[in-house]
Amino acid sequence: MKINFFLTMILILISTSIVAEKIEFSGINESQFVYRDLKDSKVYDKDYKSYFQNELSVSIYKGKLRAGFKIDFFQPEYDKYIAVENAGNEENIFDLDEYYLQYETDNTLFKLGTLEAAFGSGICLHSYLDDDFNQDKRTNGFYSRTDIGSLQFQFISGILDNDENDIEYFTGDFDLDLYDKLIGADVKYRVNDFITFGISGNQFKENQTTLNNVEDYSTRNLFGGRITLSQNIFEWATEIASSKEKDNANSPNEDIEGTAIYSNFSMFFEKITFIGAYKNYENFNHKLSDLPTANYSGEPLTHGHDIGEDEEGFMG
Repeated sequence: MKINFFLTMILILISTSIVAEKIEFSGINESQFVYRDLKDSKVYDKDYKSYFQNELSVSIYKGKLRAGFKIDFFQPEYDKYIAVENAGNEENIFDLDEYYLQYETDNTLFKLGTLEAAFGSGICLHSYLDDDFNQDKRTNGFYSRTDIGSLQFQFISGILDNDENDIEYFTGDFDLDLYDKLIGADVKYRVNDFITFGISGNQFKENQTTLNNVEDYSTRNLFGGRITLSQNIFEWATEIASSKEKDNANSPNEDIEGTAIYSNFSMFFEKITFIGAYKNYENFNHKLSDLPTANYSGEPLTHGHDIGEDEEGFMG
């Protein structure tokens, strides 16, 4: 699916550039070799193992039009977070990791392909890639951003890998690719240099296809609003969001409702800064919600506990 979509975009770019006077290319190739001690591994019969990783990124420019791709080659993939005793059976990977075609002006952006986007602070939506923690929550689809005076509009629609992707049927040794669906919009209005308002909404459908190939989705609707007050000596921002989920697999007869409240405040006195933050999350464990932790560690209060499940706290 990725390959076909990428080739289509490249053909579009080539066809629109036939009469072009100038096309620019840029790229980067990064390689890494790792030699790891696996003496304590329980799944590998050798004391050491080597890893080779190569990442190639290429961008093509023509005026306001741009296309690009990134190819990963891992022989095998190196996971720096896996415990030594569990290491040794990592997979070889050759993958089209990123691809896009975009058109951008001073006030507009239209993009097809691999997307990263955020609404507000990210409570309602944050689609992103975090290489440090090996988290890929990017969306494949269409994104647009339009600025009209003090108004900014964002729109996103696409699919992303399901958390249970590449499961195996109990009747065979082949994989089933599952994808979740997303559609969302955000509006931001800057009243003046002091006040900014924003509203967000999105619908997320999580694929719950079962082993007997019966396609089904849980549906989650999220809505949020935010306000920011900014002045020379202080800044205050508050965002409130609510969600309602219909989980056909686990709770078919009831809706699961959730709420999220986050507020932060900063005040500046010459070289001294006072900060404070408040959070209150309940039943807000959503895949594309990036909830601020409101603590200095940046981690949930307890291990094995999702931050959006039930947390309330203040940091200052």
